[in-house]
Amino acid sequence: MKAVLGVNCFLLTFVLLGPCANAADQVEVLKRDVEGLSKVKTVAVLPVIVQLSFEHDSHFPDGNRMTSRLAIATGLPAMIEQQMKGGKFVVIPAEAGALALKESNIDPTELYSAHANTTWDSPAEMLRNKSKDELALLTSQADLKKSPDDLTPFQYKWHNLPATMTGLASFKMDPNASLNVEKLRAVASKLDADAVLLVRVTDLDMHQSGNGSIGLPFHFRSRVNMQFTLVSLKDGTILWQARAAGTKSEHARPRSLGSPQDRRAMECAAGTSEVLINDLNGAGASGK
Repeated sequence: MKAVLGVNCFLLTFVLLGPCANAADQVEVLKRDVEGLSKVKTVAVLPVIVQLSFEHDSHFPDGNRMTSRLAIATGLPAMIEQQMKGGKFVVIPAEAGALALKESNIDPTELYSAHANTTWDSPAEMLRNKSKDELALLTSQADLKKSPDDLTPFQYKWHNLPATMTGLASFKMDPNASLNVEKLRAVASKLDADAVLLVRVTDLDMHQSGNGSIGLPFHFRSRVNMQFTLVSLKDGTILWQARAAGTKSEHARPRSLGSPQDRRAMECAAGTSEVLINDLNGAGASGK
């Protein structure tokens, strides 16, 4: 419950402060099918997928980053829906995409071709930190290291919260993630849309410097890497795919922080998303 209330606060903060002021490196377009995009009228937004990289996090992921990932996964779909309104495409509410997955008995991670050696009843590897938070993997870290392009589902459970977060893990950061066309077709039958927008948070990094001594402010820097993919529900082909990274730097005194890491992560994610959505709308309209 605390996490849910926290996410609502992050959404309010975003409304008040706007997107990340420093957020956006140049968008890298990986694919653009101009002809296919011209045929798309309606787009459904699907739940956000978060990723872990063991090359980056080395062992057990940082708890602060995991709560920020939860905040992004919870709050970003509605933000994307708002960012897309008034653009080239008619947007089906984010709740409809989540409901279609639920009715199809499909977890969002199953929309990608992930590798699993076991099931959740007997995970390939179970990790715990000193706080007794738990991370379950369906493929062990050792096997992921042998095949660094593989993705595997993970579940993260906080010791003091009822929430469990599901995402994708890999050894290296941002491996190639192929889509599970069969699962996409199952979802397509539940949605009255021409295409679906898949969103992955491929990396999240947060850094703090300074100690706030003698009244001096801390310096914070957050970075969120994201990849967006627009997929045709007619034949499962990728119509547009792009990635970008957003950063936010901030000086703040301890007494004014509140819940800083999650707020900054949300602002960066929202700002990066806006840049990607602008590229999508431009890609569909400009004929480039």
